[in-house]
Amino acid sequence: MVPSAKGALLILWTYLDDGGAEDQKVMVISGLLASFPRWSSIESRWLAAETTHGIGGFHARAMRRPGGPCESWSKERYLDLLRELADIVIDARPIHLGFGTSISDFNTAVARFPHLGTLTSSPFDFCMNFVLQQLASAMNQHFPGERLAIVFDLPRSDLRAAADRCLDAHQKSFWSKYLDSVVFQNSRSCAPLRVADFVANDTFRYFRDCVVGDRSRRPPVFTERAIGKIESFAKYYTPDAWDTLIQMMKDGVQVSEIPVP
Repeated sequence: MVPSAKGALLILWTYLDDGGAEDQKVMVISGLLASFPRWSSIESRWLAAETTHGIGGFHARAMRRPGGPCESWSKERYLDLLRELADIVIDARPIHLGFGTSISDFNTAVARFPHLGTLTSSPFDFCMNFVLQQLASAMNQHFPGERLAIVFDLPRSDLRAAADRCLDAHQKSFWSKYLDSVVFQNSRSCAPLRVADFVANDTFRYFRDCVVGDRSRRPPVFTERAIGKIESFAKYYTPDAWDTLIQMMKDGVQVSEIPVP
């Protein structure tokens, strides 16, 4: 666990889809915001579940791969594990933050309207800025006057630099009264990051498969079980949202900031 403190703790995880067809690649940044006591509750139950099932440290993309701890499990057994982990998170009632976009939609829009590149320089910056807007709203609503710690798992130096850049830009205004610390940790030694990985992977698959892809598909486990049970600020820049923004630009609308979908 990150060092104990009063106030709120946000754990963030980034998913960038490097595989699949070019027009299906998406980026999602997702996180959970909760008080330190709620995070302690999640962590103790999560560690107990990892031990009970003998899975070591949970990592969503590695669990059922060759050599992974759940490689030989049946589909239903693995789904039972995911349901148990989802309920551990949901029972603590954290606040779900998240934002996603199609990489190709982002690149197409910036190529057609270079002005957009002055508002957001990359898909990561684009998503992170919306997540930080969600965080500001959540802090104002649920933790007014409290201090905030943020924990990232960003092993790639380019993403870490982008995260620092976004936080620096925001810290000049809103964050001066909230932000206490920003910590980069390894998920192997930080169970809350493994929780964030689980939720972010679910959020990523929901956006890729059910929003960008087949909207009739059943949501992934966490998303499905969390509906109506926890507060979620998560949003997605859908192809329709990009079409609307591009039409605004074609019509000559002066866009000083990208509208929230």
